Amino acid sequence: MRKTLSSVRWQGPFYLVVGKHSELEHEIAHLNKELETVRIGLNKVIEALGPDARSHEIRAFFDDKSEQIHRLKLDISRCERELAETTLSKSIDRIVSRNNKLIAKLQTWSRDPEAIVPLRQIIDRLTIHVIWNEAEECWQRSCEVTFDFPAIIAADKRLSS
Repeated sequence: MRKTLSSVRWQGPFYLVVGKHSELEHEIAHLNKELETVRIGLNKVIEALGPDARSHEIRAFFDDKSEQIHRLKLDISRCERELAETTLSKSIDRIVSRNNKLIAKLQTWSRDPEAIVPLRQIIDRLTIHVIWNEAEECWQRSCEVTFDFPAIIAADKRLSS
């Protein structure tokens, strides 16, 4: 009995990246609000103290606030870098349709080199499950495919450039 790939769903790694992306956007917005709050507080202190405030305690306060602003800016830039790394290709539909076409080619002819070569580059792992079915007295076989998400994005960038 010959088995073919009947249905493949591409949602697995995509929703993880989308969730991480929105989480980072939320964190950046929160850090920007916190940074603005610190700046507003400093401006109020400067206005209240006037030009003659130069004591050691005041300098220590400003140094502390300066370090706090610097840490917030570093956190914001870290989140922005992570956000840039999780930004999905604008052509998710193109990626999904291209890979579904490759799988459809395999359903027609399982040894089609035009489909096998590109799919081998984006498959991370194949897991084959074989279970003996006592009721039907036959082997039940299934194959689980784990795709390499970064390889899919890299392949799309190569093909679209």
